[in-house]
Amino acid sequence: MNNELKVDGLVTGKIRDPQVFLQVMSMMIRLRERGVFRRVILSAWHDDLAAQATAVAALTQAGVLIVDNGADLPVRSCGNYWEQVKTLQGGLERIEDGVLMFKTRTDMLFYGGDDTVANIVGQNQGFACHAFGIKHRIWIPSFVALQPFFMADQCFMGLAEDFRRFMRFDADIEAQGTEVALYPGSLTHPAAASAEIRFWLQPFLEQFEVLRSYRKVWPLSMNGHPQYPVLQAFQLGAPVFQEYLAVYWSILYEAFRVSEGKFCIVNSIDAQGKVIVRANAHSNNSVEFIADALDLKTPYPVSFSSDIGLKRLIEVGTDSFRLSMYEPAYQRVREFSYTPERIRLFDNYLKQLTAIAYPNHS
Repeated sequence: MNNELKVDGLVTGKIRDPQVFLQVMSMMIRLRERGVFRRVILSAWHDDLAAQATAVAALTQAGVLIVDNGADLPVRSCGNYWEQVKTLQGGLERIEDGVLMFKTRTDMLFYGGDDTVANIVGQNQGFACHAFGIKHRIWIPSFVALQPFFMADQCFMGLAEDFRRFMRFDADIEAQGTEVALYPGSLTHPAAASAEIRFWLQPFLEQFEVLRSYRKVWPLSMNGHPQYPVLQAFQLGAPVFQEYLAVYWSILYEAFRVSEGKFCIVNSIDAQGKVIVRANAHSNNSVEFIADALDLKTPYPVSFSSDIGLKRLIEVGTDSFRLSMYEPAYQRVREFSYTPERIRLFDNYLKQLTAIAYPNHS
């Protein structure tokens, strides 16, 4: 893989606070001037661009490529999934194959500023991938260990053509009328997590038939669910869920790189210049992958901002969890087919899962 690949910086999303937005864009322009990025691209909605016409004109004058995605979508999706894919797609259409893309948001600031982003970009290029149809390892800032495909999507980096494979406007939740509830006390909206899962899952549905049924499963055991500790324990003992995990871990191991993003999602900046933070990036670099993932202190699954623990689990041939769960489950995935026995197994598993998730339902 060529270590001198060009990198474009892409900013997407709604412009919620003009001051935060201008800080984001100023950082991206400075990084372009430092040679970190070849180009800076802003992919946004028409109404937002019109409302910030003066700022957009200045950005255009500064050499930022502006992509107008038209009016907001007329139909809302769960967790704004379609909306996120649409603005990402708009930016990707301006980036040719063979170019790396670092994607961030209009409302996201990095601790450490420009240098943090420059280090992420510099440390995560030149890593060829030869698995699952991915050409270059994709960088992400974190992932949830035991909730397949719950991987951070606030910022990421990889080849443009690799990300084109994720451009699907999946409508499974909307078509089924699946409810993704905001559970009491949840600090993270499960619908937002659903957008992340749907995004990262898409290209692998074609390669692993077993994953298609996962779309019925994950809404029942989302982050913040009041029954989550019980659900996690049940899932880890369920052969069907073990197969989802085995595929997920294999894809992370072979096709992704994980390191801390060191960012915050910002609501606004007050009159004194203080940043009002809505959410922070995860920071968990533990090498104790399974032990840490099982140690639930809240009704939330455990996130990791490093892949060192996952690598150690997969690479250590004597690891008991690998030998007892991961390897047998992945072997079943390779042999998977829709037999009557398999259909009965899944139906029974789904009934048990639903009963745990909704214990008061008849």
